[in-house]
Amino acid sequence: MMNKEKILQCLNNILELELAGVVRYTHYAFMVQGPYRLSVVDWLREQAKESLMHAEMVGEHITSLGEHPTLKIGELLETHKHSTEDILNECLEHERSAIKAYYEWMPVREPKIAFNNWKRYKIGKLIDLKLLETRISSRSKQVNLNDYIKDGKNFQKEAFLKELNNKKRSLIGKKQLDFIKENDLDDQTWNLYAQQVLLATLKLPTIPDNIIDELPEYQSYYKTIIKEDLPYNFDAWDGYPEERKRFLNTVRSISKKNIFIAGDTHNCWANNIYKDEDFIGAELGAPSVTSPGASEIFNGLIPNNILENSTLLKNKNLKWTNLVDRGYLTLDFKKDIATAEFIAVDNILSRNYKTKVLKRIEVSPGEQLT
Repeated sequence: MMNKEKILQCLNNILELELAGVVRYTHYAFMVQGPYRLSVVDWLREQAKESLMHAEMVGEHITSLGEHPTLKIGELLETHKHSTEDILNECLEHERSAIKAYYEWMPVREPKIAFNNWKRYKIGKLIDLKLLETRISSRSKQVNLNDYIKDGKNFQKEAFLKELNNKKRSLIGKKQLDFIKENDLDDQTWNLYAQQVLLATLKLPTIPDNIIDELPEYQSYYKTIIKEDLPYNFDAWDGYPEERKRFLNTVRSISKKNIFIAGDTHNCWANNIYKDEDFIGAELGAPSVTSPGASEIFNGLIPNNILENSTLLKNKNLKWTNLVDRGYLTLDFKKDIATAEFIAVDNILSRNYKTKVLKRIEVSPGEQLT
């Protein structure tokens, strides 16, 4: 059974650290001196904003569990050392403490090798599985839409798109693209690409402003992306369009027997992936087992069936979605067909649960999902 008390302890610890980060980085910004003060101050204030955003997200998660977020704040020690080097070293120690807290909360371990941490597994001649790494090794800084909204209302779209489409921005990098090119299997082999973020473009349907106003403040950017017809998640491949082109060109040069698996969105997705007009393969986005999805985000403000149907209508490459259920994805491979099953669990609070198949999808080589 899930240890709710332990989970809340971890979440509140993270909340305290993030709130301490708000105070710490704001204080440091006051104390910086020297010729590079302005640039360092700008960076520190951005860290303070980011800490506040993280605190809000963690606090919302705690309340979504029906619990009360702590009013405490993490330890703040005044060292009276205010050189830029001392300040940055203290920042580093704070970030290490925060990372440790997140590892205690998340079911992951710190990788032994932080870079080049991608892998390949061959299952006979049936499957060539490539586990890609999109988080650490080569990821350029995520584009922040809010940086291009001035005075809270004027969106500098041209400048935003120029940065978004900068060809130098990378998500997986050249080394990993070269790794993907290593292909010594025949055309009968399934090429399975498993990675952390959604590959397909995904846009939000039209949502009234009064509904968005009911969401947490950090999601207010939904108004801009809906108005400007932009993708909603720049943390995913949508935030790295030029790198996506390079990736899909590489995949296309290898095989037409491709399946892409993605996570991180907490919802179920089945997409067709194209490069220009060429169909490259099917993408299956796995749901989360416990983390909240879109239905929890909107919390009844939009009926789930309307949200799902309007999302399908908005995204022509999207063939099926489920924004409600928690669960997992299975794949059964045969030479000429792969069968995917999206499976839901009826509760996440007990070891005793029932499952049901939400959707069964058969993927044939080179054929689009319908």
